[in-house]
Amino acid sequence: MKLREASADWRLDMGKTYLHWCPGCEQLHPINVEKPNHFNAVWQFNGNMESPTFTPSVNMVGRCHYTITAGSITFHTDSKHKLAGQTVPLPDIPEDM
Repeated sequence: MKLREASADWRLDMGKTYLHWCPGCEQLHPINVEKPNHFNAVWQFNGNMESPTFTPSVNMVGRCHYTITAGSITFHTDSKHKLAGQTVPLPDIPEDM
């Protein structure tokens, strides 16, 4: 499973939120699609749980900046991990997460 809808404890009152595994940070990242987050950002989602596209880019400020398009994750060069500047398939969420 590439995406999982977040439970109430992840949503932080941001409405519908999806979680995905970030192979660069090696942790889950949330993307909200209903209400703006604390930076006033909200994302569009194509609805495909196995080959998702989210727009605009996601920026975990100071750590990880990426786009998810058609099931691939492209890390921008300002990401602070080993996958900066690379495009890789969006991995499944680990079973223990």
